[in-house]
Amino acid sequence: MRRLAPAVARPGTAVNLDRAGYRVRVRIEPNRATRPSRVVVTLGRSGRRIRRARVTLALTMLGMPMPPQRYALAETTPGLYTCTLAAPGMVGRFGVTLTVRPPDARTVTVHFVDLVVST
Repeated sequence: MRRLAPAVARPGTAVNLDRAGYRVRVRIEPNRATRPSRVVVTLGRSGRRIRRARVTLALTMLGMPMPPQRYALAETTPGLYTCTLAAPGMVGRFGVTLTVRPPDARTVTVHFVDLVVST
């Protein structure tokens, strides 16, 4: 069983994770059931931003058997990756899997729980 980091409980809350020497910061806003949300991921290693990585996100509702929603994030500035999530349509706990494939380095995967709230 995977260990999950603390949930993103409110809009404006970021999840900070350290894995395999990487610093991953994830912010999901507004994180509401009836509105699309913007995901912003900042990647760093040894105090430097990670550039030109392939970053993907899979979102799965934890309390209901549904196929995951998958997204590719685009690098908007060095080390900053973004995408827009479709409105999930329901509140609840969602498992998030973020996969980072840096150029010339090993793939890093992080898992956490996102709590989507009502409007």
